[in-house]
Amino acid sequence: MTAVQLSERTRGLGYPISRVAITKIENNSRTGKLDVAEWITLAYALDVAPGALLYPDLPDGRVEVLPGWVLPSWVALLSLDGETKGVSMDSLTSGYPQLVDLTKLTRRRLDKTNDRKAAWGMHNQEAGNARAEEREPNPDILDMALRQIAQIDRDIAELNERMEKIQGSVVMGGGADASTTDDPR
Repeated sequence: MTAVQLSERTRGLGYPISRVAITKIENNSRTGKLDVAEWITLAYALDVAPGALLYPDLPDGRVEVLPGWVLPSWVALLSLDGETKGVSMDSLTSGYPQLVDLTKLTRRRLDKTNDRKAAWGMHNQEAGNARAEEREPNPDILDMALRQIAQIDRDIAELNERMEKIQGSVVMGGGADASTTDDPR
């Protein structure tokens, strides 16, 4: 997406941010600071969680939140609302190993859900092209896409089972229902 396109999206959200300001933010050459309204607006315009703009390596990356203070991204995200105030790094990583596991599994499930959407996209593109070209769809492409979707559904079900075993987790679907092959869009 270009800075112009992003600027247009921010305008559509009711908080316009100019192309020039976006370019300066991207290049880290802005004299002022990024305010919270801009941060939230940019996140919505980019269709990402606001925390992902601050800590793009969620959940298992590392980020320097203050000079010399490096935290796992998921801990830094928790620290935004005070969840980690007064808690040592050692107790966070040793006291919440299940949370770390759940975070990683959730990320894998999200990736699988995105893979599933891509496989459906391949299937639908071939079917649409065949209709437009007045031909039969290539059965190899359709079959490959459906096999990928079936495997992804099995992977998601396995991830859900692993997540359900983590005490306190709540697992609901996760973006794919293994009992159906309906297009999720």
